[in-house]
Amino acid sequence: MTKEIFTTGMAFLQEYFGKTLNDQIRDKYWDYFKDCEDDRFRFTLKRLIEGFQPTSIVPFPLIKDFKCHMDIDIEIYMLLIRKTIKKYGSKDVSFKNRAIHAAIERFGGWPVVCNWGSEGWGINEGRFVKALRNYIDMEIEGTEYLKSTNEFHYNETYVIECTIDVKGVVTAKHIEKESYGKIENNKVIEDLSNKFKLK
Repeated sequence: MTKEIFTTGMAFLQEYFGKTLNDQIRDKYWDYFKDCEDDRFRFTLKRLIEGFQPTSIVPFPLIKDFKCHMDIDIEIYMLLIRKTIKKYGSKDVSFKNRAIHAAIERFGGWPVVCNWGSEGWGINEGRFVKALRNYIDMEIEGTEYLKSTNEFHYNETYVIECTIDVKGVVTAKHIEKESYGKIENNKVIEDLSNKFKLK
């Protein structure tokens, strides 16, 4: 997130709740949220305005209140999973988020989750959401992509990479399996190079 978006958002919240934060407190919020995506931060502000109830003791949302309202991620990820199942079934997919992969693998794998149906979701959704939230918080990672066990898809040479924005719009890309791991590894190397300014 850019500092400008953060500063503008926090200024709006301070005006809305009638509470001015000093620089030291604002810096603590920035340290916590600087890696947050722009859209996610904006959406969280909207949810805080709609849902946070200020009191004389807590007149302004604490970091934990922000975090609670950022659970929209879970709702968005669940929507992504359901939309992907509906559109692509149990083909090989990636959600570009290994915590999602880990949660799905814990519940038997992608083909199993794809076949839950309304009854299966009714039984498992609560536990699945809890597992997913824990895996995200603890940064537990699953496989590069989720594999189908359907013989019809065995010979397919691509992975369907599905992502979603905060408005619920799903984007899908077909990526060759041979290069999928290489792409991900190259991104890791690039991130490390940028972080440590390696040439």
